Amino acid sequence: MNRLTVSIALLVLFLAGCDPMRVKTEVVYVDKAVPIEVPPPPTVERPKLVVWELTPEQEQDIGELVKAYKISIKQLQGYAEQLERILDGYRKKSDVAPLNPTSEPPK
Repeated sequence: MNRLTVSIALLVLFLAGCDPMRVKTEVVYVDKAVPIEVPPPPTVERPKLVVWELTPEQEQDIGELVKAYKISIKQLQGYAEQLERILDGYRKKSDVAPLNPTSEPPK
């Protein structure tokens, strides 16, 4: 009887190592956004355009009107450049941990 118990125990140990249902393991790499501290954006005051300050008499004079529009366009270009510089600053901060889903996993 003792031999039968030992034989069954050995048979169970041998069969335990031959598991027909192997667990398939797969390594998946996921790009994950890393939160970083970002300061609030600075307030940029909108320009007071020269065109808005024209009097009715100045609006009738084509030369004055064209001059005012030229100045206003330059004001708006300067305002747009300020906003772009602010955005560029935030873009540089976000380049710290870029997300690139097409990158290969580390080896």
